[in-house]
Amino acid sequence: MSFEGTDSEESTSSLSEVSSLDDDFDGMHLESESSDEEMAVDEVNSSGWYEIEPEPDAEFVEDYGLVEEVVSASEDNTINPIDCYRHFITDEIIDLMVRETNRYAEQYSQTHEISRRSKFRQWKSTNNQEMWKFFGIIIEMGLVQMPKLKYYWSSSQLYRLDIIRNSMSRERFELLLKFWHFTNNNNKNSDQDRLFKVRPLLDLLKERFTSVYMPGSVVSIDESMVPWRGRLSFKQYIPGKAHKYGVKIYKLAAVNGYTWSYMIYTGQQDPMAGLGHVESVVINLLNGLSGCYRTVVADNFFTGISLAKRLLEKETYLIGTMRSNRAGSGHDVVQKKLKRGEVYGQQNEIGIKLIKWKDKRDVLMISTKPSHSATVVNTGKINKLNERIVKPQVVLDYNEGRQGTDLSDQLSTYHTCLRR
Repeated sequence: MSFEGTDSEESTSSLSEVSSLDDDFDGMHLESESSDEEMAVDEVNSSGWYEIEPEPDAEFVEDYGLVEEVVSASEDNTINPIDCYRHFITDEIIDLMVRETNRYAEQYSQTHEISRRSKFRQWKSTNNQEMWKFFGIIIEMGLVQMPKLKYYWSSSQLYRLDIIRNSMSRERFELLLKFWHFTNNNNKNSDQDRLFKVRPLLDLLKERFTSVYMPGSVVSIDESMVPWRGRLSFKQYIPGKAHKYGVKIYKLAAVNGYTWSYMIYTGQQDPMAGLGHVESVVINLLNGLSGCYRTVVADNFFTGISLAKRLLEKETYLIGTMRSNRAGSGHDVVQKKLKRGEVYGQQNEIGIKLIKWKDKRDVLMISTKPSHSATVVNTGKINKLNERIVKPQVVLDYNEGRQGTDLSDQLSTYHTCLRR
């Protein structure tokens, strides 16, 4: 997702990510019911724009890093992986699962006729200790992939996993999996929240994510996909993603890949007053991070003149790629014809900058950082022709900032426990 050398082979694929003139971008967001709103044009009067005058950026003044230190459960105070895991999956979350799983099993017994041979007759209430074992088995299934669930309890030497066989029987695991719940089914929300069955869990996890760690001066916002091809009313299709079908998640991540906040897209529109869907997403994800000149990095699905203005009002910078239609089709920067390697830009009276750079194709960027200018800087790299690679600083900052969500997506694909 980042620019490589101006003449490198990788630049073609990377530029397809950042170019606002990408011809097939429209096909990348067929999934959204709010596509008309997301593609709304920010009409801009070119007469209010002039030559960029770079200035120093405001200083980022905010404590960041770990807010709550991980507590060791061992006698020698060594921090083990289980300590980090329990730092996020707290006793409160386990209590919720145990309570609602037992509740649902009881509700099921009252509303269904149980035959004499039914496995449900073996049900007994679960507890916290058993729920931890249940979680441990699920994690092990992510580490050791097998084609079928029953193989994890196989006595064959080819599949045998004693750590799972000795922890819980297959029948008990399947019963827990059947009744695993996070809320009372009888308490459906009046507004018909499509996520009401997992809402308590999502809220508790988000609370932990935001309270444990505070991101630094740069954060990134992007869409992610949790693969799913089953029946689901808000399942999305995004051709440009590695997993084309699934649940779309908007996430905010720090540059180290830590996911600080997230929102699951369900197709329902609940925009904040005066804001479109995309702007509402960005403002919601940034709740608690504004007001200290933090920099938000986003691609051209999110960026726009109105969003840049709103973030500036909240003392927050924005860097991103830009769709030409959101800048106004007649804008001088959009219309400017450039030769390869040239850069041109303008800014308005409040400091929003549009910068166009010609590499193998036109790249349109938006920035509200005062230090960004319409000039190129030496990257310290050379191409295959032994020529210096130069790029605008806004492009370098964009590539570096995007590493957060890219790394977050990458880490989430390792050892997944998702099954068909």
